[in-house]
Amino acid sequence: MNVYEKLMSDIPEGLSPLIKAIMKECSETIEKSKVDAPEFAFYIALKVNIAQLVKFIEGLTSDNDNINLNYQNQNFQLSRSSPHWQQLKQLDERLSLLNF
Repeated sequence: MNVYEKLMSDIPEGLSPLIKAIMKECSETIEKSKVDAPEFAFYIALKVNIAQLVKFIEGLTSDNDNINLNYQNQNFQLSRSSPHWQQLKQLDERLSLLNF
């Protein structure tokens, strides 16, 4: 079982496809790098990727803007009130509490 499959087995239903795509990309990167602690490395990669994406989107948009994001060949419409954005922000806030 790869890192992504292990982690996704504990993820609740209703997770944004955008977050799933980010998680998949992080796990693929970790698997290619052959690190000793893949789950630990995954959380570091996820924390960095989510934080960068949130800051990037916040820098480009205001409260009323909508953007189309193509991530891993999937299209997502994001606004500050969209479910994708809300989950992304919640995950960013939770991951920011992790200290490595």
